[in-house]
Amino acid sequence: MWQTAYSHSVRLQQMKNRKVDYFANTLLSYFKLPSHDRELSLTNIDPGTRKRQVGGGPIVVPTTPEAVMEIVNARSYDWHKPGPDARLLRRILGNGLVVAEGQSHKSMRKAVAPAFSGKQIRDLVPLFYKKGRAFVEVLADKAPDGAVEMTTQMSKVTLDIIGSTGIGMDFDTINNQDNKLAQLYEIITGPDRGPIVLFFLINAFLPPVLVENMYGTRYARVANAVRTLRYEVRGLLQEKKQSLEMKQQNDIIATIMRSGDFSDDYLCDQLLTFFAAGHDTTAVSLTWTLYLLSLHAEKQDVLRNECQKLGDPNKLDAEELEHLPYLNAVCNEVLRLYPPVPGTTRRAVVDTKVRGQVLPKGTFCFIPMWTINRLPSLWGDDVNDFRPERWLDGPQASLGGAESAYAFLTFLYGPRSCIGQQFARVEMKCLLLALILRFRFELEDPEAEVKMTGFVTIKPANGLRLKLHDLAKETKN
Repeated sequence: MWQTAYSHSVRLQQMKNRKVDYFANTLLSYFKLPSHDRELSLTNIDPGTRKRQVGGGPIVVPTTPEAVMEIVNARSYDWHKPGPDARLLRRILGNGLVVAEGQSHKSMRKAVAPAFSGKQIRDLVPLFYKKGRAFVEVLADKAPDGAVEMTTQMSKVTLDIIGSTGIGMDFDTINNQDNKLAQLYEIITGPDRGPIVLFFLINAFLPPVLVENMYGTRYARVANAVRTLRYEVRGLLQEKKQSLEMKQQNDIIATIMRSGDFSDDYLCDQLLTFFAAGHDTTAVSLTWTLYLLSLHAEKQDVLRNECQKLGDPNKLDAEELEHLPYLNAVCNEVLRLYPPVPGTTRRAVVDTKVRGQVLPKGTFCFIPMWTINRLPSLWGDDVNDFRPERWLDGPQASLGGAESAYAFLTFLYGPRSCIGQQFARVEMKCLLLALILRFRFELEDPEAEVKMTGFVTIKPANGLRLKLHDLAKETKN
């Protein structure tokens, strides 16, 4: 819950053991989405500060790599998701990897890890790129002379990819506007925050019995979508189990099923997690990538020139992908500037420490990925500039010029880091490669302000409309 940190600050050393008014804080903060300027203002806080919640209680905000390392890595299991956050995520994702805590999380991560091994991801490169090539053909038909709203289109292609890689099924969402899963996720993760905010508040603070009977409200549409989504995923799982009896398969859920004897509920929860985390975040990242490349035509040209040096643009393998340094730098820079999930909240479940400061059980902690990724003290005075070159030049190029790996928090670190981060990075690069080779991007209205919105992931408030200039047609002419 990233908005909770917007308030006045108090030094870490001045911490008092006060009761946190979590309900008041959440209720007030979730009905105010910060503007772009307010988000950037977070980057001006001093390292080592802590912010006070709206309800009066303190909340720790680590803003140095050392403090971040202690919380997300060294003492990761001292911190759990707060109850309201966990309840909301559980309603949407089930009891999957994102929601699990403690020993349950350790066991679950161990079971899921084989599906995200280096070899598994490398073997997916041809599939990612094939999907990207099919995607650009669809886009070419959609925008022969006009503009295309890219946020929705990106969500479709990444959902197709997670369908193929996650459960071995071709949803063909890019060609099918009536795809059930795509419609459900649009309701749950779309830019209209009102219904999902209400869904959060109701699920966080009211008894389940009351929640289940609250129909005829703005809540009902999201609640019905969440319920239907689980029903649809269970149906897909049953299809999968039947097909596995007939042939060997290597998608994510098949790999997990072969690694142990898991219940249908367990597998359904993992699928819900993969579908949600595996398509919306990458779609958001690609949307912001095209936005930045549209603003910086010269960098778009540099990227295209590098990608055009590929031997055969119709196919791709992992080795070829690894030899595109500017492509990698562009993706790193976008992920730094626009982390799909800009912050997360934790609550200490035991007495713990941060930088020698004792924090009592019950202390809240806000981990500001957006803020850390844009701190001038870590990245320099050009921290807010889109400069892929920072990932190519200088002795610290592998870290984007930062002094510490913990200056880049998009995927977090430690036991709670994103298990699918390499999957997301490779998918992002493959899709961007296909897009940059086919189109030149331009904002439909260069003067229009692109505002951010969203609940869990941050996306353009009114979508992102781009003019797509088809390079294949320009070459023919």
